[in-house]
This record gives sequence, C-alpha cells and structure tokens, in this order.
Amino acid sequence: MSNRHVPALLALTLGCLLAITLPAHWGRGSFDHALVALALNSIAASGTGLALAGALLVRFRRRRRSEHPGCNRLLAACTTALALQLALGTSFPLGRWLHERDLTDARRWCEAQLAFLDQVRHETGDYPELLPVTAESPRLFRTGDAAYRKLDRAFEFVLLPRSRTGRTGEAISSTDRRWRPRSEDEFAATMPIPR
Repeated sequence: MSNRHVPALLALTLGCLLAITLPAHWGRGSFDHALVALALNSIAASGTGLALAGALLVRFRRRRRSEHPGCNRLLAACTTALALQLALGTSFPLGRWLHERDLTDARRWCEAQLAFLDQVRHETGDYPELLPVTAESPRLFRTGDAAYRKLDRAFEFVLLPRSRTGRTGEAISSTDRRWRPRSEDEFAATMPIPR
C-alpha cells in the first residue's frame, strides 16, 4: 500500500467508527434508530449499487478490449459508501446491546438501594420523598427514563426506557420486591416522566 492511500484508509476507518458508535450511543437500539438506519441504508444502497454495477461493467468491457480499466475513483467512492453502510447497519445491534446494558445497570442499582431505603425507613419511620439523581446514578435515571417515587408507606423504582415502542418497562416496589411489567400510561397517572 502506498503512502498516499494511508490518509484515505484512516479517514474511512474513522468514518466507519463514527457511523457505528454515534447512532448506537444516541439511538440505543430504539425504533427511531432502526428506522433512520434502514432509511439511510436503503437510499444509499440504491445509488451505490447502481454506480458500482456501472463501474464494474465499464471496467469489464475495457479489459476485454485490452484498454485501461479506469473508474478507480468511482470504485473507491462506492467502496467507501458500502463500508459506511455496513458500519451504520452494525450500529443497531450495538445500540440494542447498550440499551440492555443500561437496563441491567439500572436494575442492579435499584436492587442495591432496597436495603438503604429500608434502613432510612427504620431510622425515620418512612421512606424518603426523593432520591437525588447524581453522577453515579445509572444512565436511565440521568436521562429521565427511570424514576424513584415514594408511595403511601412504600416506594417503587420505575424503568421506562424511550428505546422501547410505547414506553413499556418494568417496576419494582418495596411491597413485593419483584420486577413487574409497567407501561407509561400506568405510571403517568400519578407521575409523568419527562419527554
């Protein structure tokens, strides 16, 4: 590989990394993430496929006539577009994995708070009204996709991640201490989660 190809290869690698990580980080495998990735890939695939087929046909005909094949820049552009498309397609599974990791982190954190909240109730006679969100709180709490709320002589943690259609999630309460399905409609009646 010549030295003049190194910057192009580095730029392509960086572009692919950005096409994988940025949508995965922001979209988190949501329906919107899938829709945008599918739309962009469909639009790009049609143009790239036609250009690539045309370039390969021209090269094939020129080689049969023993001429210089040409179309190198077009082939390079098509290869770049295909690499970016593959990277964008890879961002969706990565986003789903990040989403599941967010849920797992939030569940573990909530379960770890149960003993602390029981101790607060034992010392004060009731559960706290608020549980402040800090930098150490799980991501879903920092983004507003999860919440703690005090109930009448009880409390619950609710996880309603935006990356799920219809914002269905789960909740754990101090009464049964088991994760149960919860929808946004059930939760919004008493405490809406910010959008």
